[in-house]
Amino acid sequence: MMKKIMLVFLSIVLLLALSVSAMGQTVLIANSGVNVDSASSNHVANIFTGTTTKWSNGQKAVTVDQDKNSAAGKAFLSNIVKMSNSDYQNLWVEKMLSGEAEPPAVKSSDAEVVAFVKATPGAVGFISASSPHDGVKTIKVDGKAKW
Repeated sequence: MMKKIMLVFLSIVLLLALSVSAMGQTVLIANSGVNVDSASSNHVANIFTGTTTKWSNGQKAVTVDQDKNSAAGKAFLSNIVKMSNSDYQNLWVEKMLSGEAEPPAVKSSDAEVVAFVKATPGAVGFISASSPHDGVKTIKVDGKAKW
C-alpha cells in the first residue's frame, strides 16, 4: 500500500513539474519578412541591448519588449540577455541620456507584441510559447525553438 501511495505522489509531482516547465517557455518571434531563421543568444542580446541594430544578414531589426515582470520577460532577460531587470533598465536610461539609442517599444501582453511584430517590418519580440502567434515567424535561439 505504501508503494502505491508513493508512486501516485511521485506521478503527481512529475506532472506538476512538467506543467510548470511548459508554461514558462518563451519564444522569439519576428515579422514574416525577416530573412533569419536562427540566431545566437549573444546576437539576440546585442540586438535588444542596442549594441547592434541588424540581423546577421544585415537586415534591420526593430525590437519590442514586454513587461519584464511577465513570465516571458523574466525568461528573456535571464536566459537570453543575461541581465537583471534593473541592469537592463539602467542600460537603456544611459543609452537614452547619451543619445546613443532609443529603447525598444514596450507592450503589456503577448497579443500586443504579436500585433506589433506582425505590422512592423523587421520587428522582433518575445512571447510565451503557448500564446497564439499566427502571422509571424519563430526564430530559433542557439538552436532551440523555446527556452
